[in-house]
Amino acid sequence: TTEPDDARAVVDCLLDGAAALVERFGAEHVILENVPYYGRAGDTPRPAVQPEAIRRVVDETGCGFLLDISHARLAARHLGMDEGDYLAQMPGERLREIHVTGIGRDPDGQVCDHLALTGEDWPWIEWALDRIRAGVWATPWAMAFEYGGIGPLFAWRSERDVIAAQVPRLAELAHAV
Repeated sequence: TTEPDDARAVVDCLLDGAAALVERFGAEHVILENVPYYGRAGDTPRPAVQPEAIRRVVDETGCGFLLDISHARLAARHLGMDEGDYLAQMPGERLREIHVTGIGRDPDGQVCDHLALTGEDWPWIEWALDRIRAGVWATPWAMAFEYGGIGPLFAWRSERDVIAAQVPRLAELAHAV
């Protein structure tokens, strides 16, 4: 939806949910993650991935922020935004954790993440780490490589050789921050 009333309702719902967590656990123990967006009916409501909505929820609740770079890039694409502009609007000053994965296509041709990193993915990781190094964004406590997973959903994208090849470069980049 792009209706203003619907957008307000979605953001209010996000604020209410995050506020309940903050009330129970304290803002210092809550980290909110940006979700992927594929622009399909039945998936995540569009207003939930708008940069201003994400920033508002994080700012108003005082929570930390988990930036999933692939989720941000996918959302930007499906919103018709430049990926760099979208990422730059994320609440990086509240950054607590980063998730990185490759973006590509599944065996059915659908866009997905949790893939091996490609030449298109590495520059975005470097870009985010440059913002941290420059002090524009906070230094997170962790960077997770979310390649593959467990079970049939991930069986075709969980190769040990990929992990062995890509983790050293990720570690080098992370340790340079």
